[in-house]
Amino acid sequence: MLRSVFAKTIFDRRKGLIGWTAGMLALVAMVIAFYPSISGQREQFEALFESYPDSLLSMMGVESVADILSPVGYLNSQLFANMVPLIVLIFAIGAGTAATAGEEKDGTLDLLLAQPISRRRILIDKLGSITVMLTLLMAVSFVALLVGGPLVSLDVGISGLIAIHLGTLLLALLFTALAMFIGGLTGKRGTALGVTAGIAVIAFFVYGLFPVVDVLAPHQDISPFYWLLGDNPLRNGIPWSWFGLLAGFGALFFAGAIWGFGTRDTGT
Repeated sequence: MLRSVFAKTIFDRRKGLIGWTAGMLALVAMVIAFYPSISGQREQFEALFESYPDSLLSMMGVESVADILSPVGYLNSQLFANMVPLIVLIFAIGAGTAATAGEEKDGTLDLLLAQPISRRRILIDKLGSITVMLTLLMAVSFVALLVGGPLVSLDVGISGLIAIHLGTLLLALLFTALAMFIGGLTGKRGTALGVTAGIAVIAFFVYGLFPVVDVLAPHQDISPFYWLLGDNPLRNGIPWSWFGLLAGFGALFFAGAIWGFGTRDTGT
């Protein structure tokens, strides 16, 4: 019998987690497998990318057409500026919403709160379990690139891989905490899911589109996606100040979740 919220949360999501990790592995493996054929046709692909607008290149996470087929540019454009954050944010926002408002909507919150455990401890255990699951997703991507990348000359160095995976994890935890905060404050799963997902979409487009509008370009750094990608951690390593913002706002939202969930009358 499972004796902690932490273990039960992982146990309840075990089947879905297997699917998520398999999907992550398949995506990364596919991107690795395609690199030799793309890099071998550099001139043709560079001619194609020349027609892309600057806004699209920015949203792909590359600095120039010449950079797009380098190992760093390729991985940014195919994985870390779009697909990997998208996957982990979908998982994180769904799990964060389920941790508070989802329990209430499903009618399981009464039973959970009847146990001899504080509301604060419930949220700490749930965030801990989500952190473990997100770390597993990041570990699958990290190991696949660390092992498979050098086999096809897609080697960006271990420090860059550590930096981008750590940053993506922190981004996911920020939105997990935001979903928990909104869910804990309102008790409404649809509200928590919709608002958090909407903020994530806006943040993504702020990162991608602000640079191409002169008056908005200086404000690109308001987006959490800029905190993750702005200093190109895959090439330059960990940008401690930006990652500190990701961690700091994540902690702030989680503190808000504890306050909102702990003070709201859930009807139990």
